[in-house]
Amino acid sequence: MSAAWQRLFIPNSDQGEVVTALTAAYIERGFKRFDPFPGGTGTPPGLKETFRHFVTPAQEGWVMVIGTTSADFSLPMPYLRGWIDADGGWEAYRDGTLDPAGLTTYLKAGKSRADVEAIQGRPMLGVVDTAQANSTLPPDVQKLAQERGVNADQANKMIGRLTSQLFGKMDRQSGGEASAMQQQAQAALSKAMSGPAKVDWNAAPARQLIALSAVLTIPTEWRAPEFEALREAYQVARRLERNPKAALLPDEKEALAAVPNAGAYQPVYVGK
Repeated sequence: MSAAWQRLFIPNSDQGEVVTALTAAYIERGFKRFDPFPGGTGTPPGLKETFRHFVTPAQEGWVMVIGTTSADFSLPMPYLRGWIDADGGWEAYRDGTLDPAGLTTYLKAGKSRADVEAIQGRPMLGVVDTAQANSTLPPDVQKLAQERGVNADQANKMIGRLTSQLFGKMDRQSGGEASAMQQQAQAALSKAMSGPAKVDWNAAPARQLIALSAVLTIPTEWRAPEFEALREAYQVARRLERNPKAALLPDEKEALAAVPNAGAYQPVYVGK
């Protein structure tokens, strides 16, 4: 199972070198690179497996690869991998293989392996809201409801009513079989409302990752930008590259304002 969030950190100031190495690593695994953005080659039909990445400009001596890689992925150059799934952490790689002792190479001055072990041994409890835990609404929808002044409890009940009415009728016609699908339908409807899943940075695995990042020499803004925000901004940047006088819609202006330097990132989309 792929990580919910992953980013590679390469101690290198040459963005082009990282793009070349990343692309070559996928080609070795049978993938082909494509460009789905304005002016690009488009997305080839019939792809069964794809991976989407952006390679950042150099920041504080590091280049980052945004986006989750394939499970067997590795780069020939030294790099750090930060990830979040059931837990969260950092690991170092060298010559394409995991280097258990390599993390110490990237520690800030005055920090040691003991500091890393102390953080790893510390319980990282996420903040739990009982109302949110009992809600069928995804965290993104709950947060949006709070920001916009919408009663999340009412929205939660609305989803419940919609699925109850639909599956109530189907249940009577199917002899009770449809009721078993109601919970799945609620989850699917909630997911559709929320859009792409985002990382809960207040959850325990994310807090572990953040705590460990404080002792590493990685860029200060190592979490920014998020993939989806960058993708939307890059789409607009490519459109303007083709037509600098293009009239932008309000949502396009908002997307580009969120990541003003989106055009400086390099997309590496691959599939097979």
